[in-house]
Amino acid sequence: MKQLIIDIISRFGGRAPGSEKEKQAQLYLKSLLEKYCDKVIVHEFKTPVKAMFQSLKIFCTLFYASLILYHFHPAAAFVLSLVNTIFYLGHFVTYHFWLDFLFAKNDSLNVTGDIEPTEKATSTVIVSGHMDSTPEFIWWYRLKHPGMVLSVLSGFLITLFPLTAGLGVLQNALSFPFPISDYLWWFNLIASPITIVFFSIHGKKVILGAQDNLSGVVIAAEVGKHFSKNRLKKTRVRVVSFGCEEPGLRGSHAFAKDFREQLKKENAVCINIDGIKDADKLTIITAEPMVLASYTDFMIEKLAAAFSSLSISHLKKIIPIGATDGVSFIRQGIPAVSIIGQSTEKLDPTYHTRLDVPECVDERSLELTKQAVVKFIEKWDAGA
Repeated sequence: MKQLIIDIISRFGGRAPGSEKEKQAQLYLKSLLEKYCDKVIVHEFKTPVKAMFQSLKIFCTLFYASLILYHFHPAAAFVLSLVNTIFYLGHFVTYHFWLDFLFAKNDSLNVTGDIEPTEKATSTVIVSGHMDSTPEFIWWYRLKHPGMVLSVLSGFLITLFPLTAGLGVLQNALSFPFPISDYLWWFNLIASPITIVFFSIHGKKVILGAQDNLSGVVIAAEVGKHFSKNRLKKTRVRVVSFGCEEPGLRGSHAFAKDFREQLKKENAVCINIDGIKDADKLTIITAEPMVLASYTDFMIEKLAAAFSSLSISHLKKIIPIGATDGVSFIRQGIPAVSIIGQSTEKLDPTYHTRLDVPECVDERSLELTKQAVVKFIEKWDAGA
């Protein structure tokens, strides 16, 4: 499996969302899937790949505008900052794409490959990863974990400034003798330079994305290859490689939305795989609270049982920030769960940085994850 990661990187390098390299890498995977899948489909979609992270420039600018406006008109600053906070939470934090209309759309594609069972399929198990890799988060590379912390704090500054402005309006109306909002304003002003980690979050370099997320793609492909040689009785296995995950789960969102009715008729479930790097940190994700998503209980428990039956050490945790493609299925009412293979407690130095190279991926983590997913599907087919 690791050799396929190296192969894709040597051919295409970094694969920016919606880029020609992403497309060519997807088509290359398609040619590999055609060798053993019964049906391979390219699902094309359009999406504004810059809408998520370029919007941070808008939110930071409006935050500064609110700071300045407060000095002259607290009520106006309150209204502006409140609108800014609402759109920040709705568009960026919870991935609801409210500002997409401001940005040009790009072409991208998902690739799927089906392995049919020996009898009529009564359900479909989707095993997925994403092909694209992100422009480097330069402050996370330069500052490591503190860079991520500063990103979180920048979000809090934007989100909470309406409280400062609102207090200012209340104090002016009631003529409070102790202007606490003014002290809070000075705090926000002094802290405001940290928002540079938001405003200039991306560098020019597109990372290679070995663990994030060629690891998921190659595991999914290998699971498909396994079941092409060991056909199930009643379960269809669908390998999926999504495009444009990095700018807000765009490929999986398009896929789950466009095929929602078909997936429901197929009794489909999804096991999404993302960022498999360390064999001792294999983790079943139970929820992704930033985007208000919880994974399906029976999927979590059946997957945990598959890990345990193979004596593979694993954890069950939430992801505190960000999101994975499994969320797109949950939002369309399709049972799903995600697996990662790195720490959820502290920023991994390779995550969204130039350090995400093939050498960082423990090949054993790929094999153990594949074994657990294969075991889950075998038990699923057996009705266990």
